[in-house]
Amino acid sequence: RDFIAVTDVSPGGASDRAGLKVGDLLFRINGEGFKTALDADLILRRRQTGKTIVYEALRNNEQLRLNVTLARFGMPLALLILSLSGMIMMGAGGFIALKRPRIRAARVVGLALLMCGFFIATVSIRRDVNVDLFVGARDLLVGVSLIGGAAIAMRSIAFFPKERPDLLSRRWIPWVGGAIVIGTLTFSLLKQQVLAGAGMALLFIFYVVVHLVYRKGATAEQRKMGRLVNWAWGALGLYLVGVIVYQAIAGPNSIGLNAVAFLGLLVLVVTLSYLYVIGRYRLLDLNLRIRRNIQYSLVSVVWGILIANVLVN
Repeated sequence: RDFIAVTDVSPGGASDRAGLKVGDLLFRINGEGFKTALDADLILRRRQTGKTIVYEALRNNEQLRLNVTLARFGMPLALLILSLSGMIMMGAGGFIALKRPRIRAARVVGLALLMCGFFIATVSIRRDVNVDLFVGARDLLVGVSLIGGAAIAMRSIAFFPKERPDLLSRRWIPWVGGAIVIGTLTFSLLKQQVLAGAGMALLFIFYVVVHLVYRKGATAEQRKMGRLVNWAWGALGLYLVGVIVYQAIAGPNSIGLNAVAFLGLLVLVVTLSYLYVIGRYRLLDLNLRIRRNIQYSLVSVVWGILIANVLVN
C-alpha cells in the first residue's frame, strides 16, 4: 500500500487538532489512495473548507481514523516571502531589459532575472485542482524559465558587468550550453526527472569550469565590479545544493518553512546585488541611486520579515 510519512504538523492546524503526529504513515484520505504528497494535497484541495474528512493512518502498526475539519487554505509567510522575492526579481529584470533594450548586456541580464524570477514566483504559489490546458502550458513555461533562465544567467558573465571579448570570441561556449539546455528540456518533457536534474547539474558544472578556465581574461576592474553578484549567486547555488543533498538524505518533505524563507531572502539578495552594482558603477547607461535612509529602511524591512517568519513558524 502506498503511503506518505508525516514529517511536520503545524501547531494548532487542522491536522494537529485531529491528532495527527509526526511519524504517522498516512495512506488514505476520505477513502482515496495516493502515491505522493502532491496527490494527497490534490485530494485536500478538492474538498470544501469547513467540511470534515477522514485521515486513515498507521501509528506503531495501529490503524487510525482521524476526523479532520478543513480550515481555510492560506499561504504560509515563508512561501509569501519566496513568491515576493521572485516577483521583485522579475520586476528588476523587466525594468533593466525595457529601460535599455538597445544594450545587449541589459537584454541578457534582464531576461535572465525575468525568467528566473518567473520560475521562483510561480512555483511557490501553484495550487491546481485539475490539470487543464492552461495549467499544462504554464508548467511548460515554468520548466523553460528554470532551465533557460539558469543558462542565460550563467552566460551573462560574458556581458556583465563588462563585455568579455575572450568569452564572446569562443562561439562554442553558447552552442554547448544550448545543447545541454535542449537535452535537459527534452528529458523534463519526457518526465525523466533524474536525467533532467543531471542535465541541470551538468549545465552548472560546464559554466563553472568555463568561468574558472577563462577567469584570467577578466581585468582587475571587471573582477572587482562583478564580485558581489558572483558571491550572491554562489551563496544561492550552494544553499540549493545543500537543500537538495539534505532532502536526498532525510526525505523529500524534510525541509521546513524557515529554510524556504531563507531561500527567498537569498533570491532577494541576488536581485539587490545586481541593482547595487549597476548603480554603484553606473553600468548599462543607468543611473540607479538609492538614498542612504531608504537603504536602511529596506534592510530593516528584510530583517523584520525574517524575524516575523521565525516567530510565526
